[in-house]
Amino acid sequence: MPRPFNVEVVTPEGVLFSDDAEMLSLRTPEGEIAFLAGHSPMVGEVIGGDVRIQVSAGDERVISVAAGFVNVARNNAVVIADELHTSEALGGLS
Repeated sequence: MPRPFNVEVVTPEGVLFSDDAEMLSLRTPEGEIAFLAGHSPMVGEVIGGDVRIQVSAGDERVISVAAGFVNVARNNAVVIADELHTSEALGGLS
């Protein structure tokens, strides 16, 4: 079982998700990337698409973003998104 790490997804409107997760995956200009606990530090651009957060086996949250940035360091990942693709992405998250 993967170790959990802290994941946050924030927009100018507020925090959409803040909790421990086993994996975070998203799209960058270089392609899809996934983060697990212990990932080396990274700051990068996020391009439009789905940000997938695997909270635990069988529990995945999906947030569609237009664009943004990701910062990963010391078992924390923060996705800063400028806006969501759809308002339905807000339902049931946080």
